[in-house]
Amino acid sequence: PESVASLVAACAAMQKAAVWKYCPESMALRVDVEGHASPWFLTVLGSSGKGFGLAAMPSLRSLKRKYRQAMGLFNPDKEAATDMLCGACGKEPTDGSTVLRCAACNQLFYCSEECRRRDWLLGHHDECSKVQKGELDLIVRQHWERREWTVLFSETTAVPFDDLDAWEQHNWPCGVDPSRPYFIPFVSVTNPGFPPKLERPQPHEVKIMEGVARALASLEEPPPVKGVV
Repeated sequence: PESVASLVAACAAMQKAAVWKYCPESMALRVDVEGHASPWFLTVLGSSGKGFGLAAMPSLRSLKRKYRQAMGLFNPDKEAATDMLCGACGKEPTDGSTVLRCAACNQLFYCSEECRRRDWLLGHHDECSKVQKGELDLIVRQHWERREWTVLFSETTAVPFDDLDAWEQHNWPCGVDPSRPYFIPFVSVTNPGFPPKLERPQPHEVKIMEGVARALASLEEPPPVKGVV
């Protein structure tokens, strides 16, 4: 409850600051998290008037695709619906890097020859053969799982009863906007080949969301360096 109370207070400050005046949804903000090897990228929701809050994803490419889908700009005939992730290590290739593909099954990509060889020895030779024989339709990897963080500023009727009860029990503060007084954090878990699911954020994710919301609430003008906070 204490960590959630801190997140709620940070979101209330963010809402009061109306951060979307400085950060339109088309602006991607980079977030470097201590203990995480790779940065996260987020967008502030609100400039379009369709929803308010923030959304963060583990790659700039996935954030850009999500934005284009939300704005009706996504072209499925020309753009990939999911990230291209290495079959061995799960990394997303950087722009300009060489991407290798299994020529036999055409399902897996690799960020390096080392990863391709390692995955082959670890079992891809078997699943690749099954794909070619029609015994396996889709290859999946657990390390392709991606967690996307979202905090939505919500109206009362959109808040689960359990959250409303917790708000009353712990006397958490509400936002200054009476039409969206509640702040609901959740995590979207996606993995190609598996149905997407929603989860409550883990304790360390709540702390990160709080830090991001507090940093955004302190903004008094657009981020000065290429949209990086």
